[in-house]
Amino acid sequence: MKNFREKINEIDKKLLKLLEDRLILSYKIGALKKIENLPIENLKREEEILNSFNGEIFSPYVKEIYKKIFDLSKDLQKIAHSLLETNIVLIGMPGSGKTSVGRVLAKLMKRTFIDLDEEFEKIYGSPEDYIINFGEEKFRDLETELARKFLRTKYSVIATGGGIVTREENFEILRENSLVYFLDRDTEKLKVLGRPLDYKKDLKKLREKRISAYEKFAHASIENNGEIFLAAKNIKEDFENRILVKLEDRVLLY
Repeated sequence: MKNFREKINEIDKKLLKLLEDRLILSYKIGALKKIENLPIENLKREEEILNSFNGEIFSPYVKEIYKKIFDLSKDLQKIAHSLLETNIVLIGMPGSGKTSVGRVLAKLMKRTFIDLDEEFEKIYGSPEDYIINFGEEKFRDLETELARKFLRTKYSVIATGGGIVTREENFEILRENSLVYFLDRDTEKLKVLGRPLDYKKDLKKLREKRISAYEKFAHASIENNGEIFLAAKNIKEDFENRILVKLEDRVLLY
C-alpha cells in the first residue's frame, strides 16, 4: 500500500505541473482571443478533444475531468479578457506627445480615446486661461474630478495633463483601473506652442521637479523621441505582454 501511495504522489506532482502549464497556456490563448476579437468558447475543439478519448477503459472518467478543465480554462480566459479591458493612461511633460500618441494607440488597439485637457476645455475653456483667471489650485481640483469620472471607463486610452502627477491623490485614481505609461521625450523636443506660460519658462527645471512623480505614477516608461507610431506600437506591445505573463508570475491582478 505504501509503495502504491508513493507512486501516486509522484504522479500527482507531475500532473499538477502539467495542469499548471496547460492552464497558463489557456490564459494566454484567452488574451490572444481578446486581442484578435475571437469568442472564448470553442465547443468544436472541446468535442474533438473529448472524442479523442473514446475506446479507452477510463474514457468516461477522463472526459469528466476534461470537462472540468475546460470550465477552469474558460474562467481564466475571462480573467484575461477582463484584464485586457484595463485602460491605458498616458502621463508626461507638456508637449511630450500624449495626445498624438494616444490617438494613434487608440486606433491601433480599437479603443476609445479620451483627452482630459480636451474634456476640461469643453466645460471650462482652455486650461491656460482658467489657470490665469482662477489659479492653478482650482484647476487641479477640477482636473482631479475629471480624472475620477473618466477613469471609471474601460478599454480606453486616456491622455492626461502634464501636471496631473502633482496631486498625490491622483496616484490611486490613475492606477485603479489602468496601466499608466510615462511618455518620455527629450526636453529640447518638447512642444510648447499653446502651453501655459509657466511651462515655457524653464522646461528643464520643470522636468527635474516632476520626473520622480512621473516615474512613481507609471507602470512603465516609453520614449517618444522619434516616430509617433513607434511609441504607440511599443506601448501596445508592452501592455499585451504584461497581460500574457501575469499567470507565470502567479499574479492575476495589477
